Amino acid sequence: MKKNKKEESKTKEEMKQYKAGYSIFNKLPFWLVALFLKYWYFGAVCFFLAFGLGLQQYWFALAAGLGGGAFYDIAVRHILLALDSKNETKFHIMCASKKYYSFPINIIYNVVLFYTGITFVYLIHLVGLEYFGNEPLSFGLIMIFVDAMFLLLKWGILSLISHFRGKKNQQEDINSNNVKE
Repeated sequence: MKKNKKEESKTKEEMKQYKAGYSIFNKLPFWLVALFLKYWYFGAVCFFLAFGLGLQQYWFALAAGLGGGAFYDIAVRHILLALDSKNETKFHIMCASKKYYSFPINIIYNVVLFYTGITFVYLIHLVGLEYFGNEPLSFGLIMIFVDAMFLLLKWGILSLISHFRGKKNQQEDINSNNVKE
């Protein structure tokens, strides 16, 4: 049973659309995909844990950090890594490593992230916006902001470390050049 060339080319074209890396998300900038996926994740955690379990304030933060952190490491991080074609994931994830130690790091990070987010929601309520942050859409927006602040802090610390390491290496180069002369 031989296939003619027309059928072979048709099956190859059909298989191309199922090939890994082909997605409508590849046409969008990666930061927009990461932002949408994280917004969906934070909203889903709020919907299922805050509304579904009826947890209040800091119990919600603990449950969201533990359960949501595991879900984040197992699902969201892997989706972002799969959609990433230019190695941009490291800018949008706290621990982008594919090693096993990333699981407890992401859970601890999510516990801290949700506690900070709940504290931020509490401060917003003190200002007078009682209902902002109590539903998934605004909670997702607040958590995106808090996550961005933590990521900026991470990249600020890493750039300072690399800056001082670079200065140290430059100083060693200057000293070694002076010794040679």
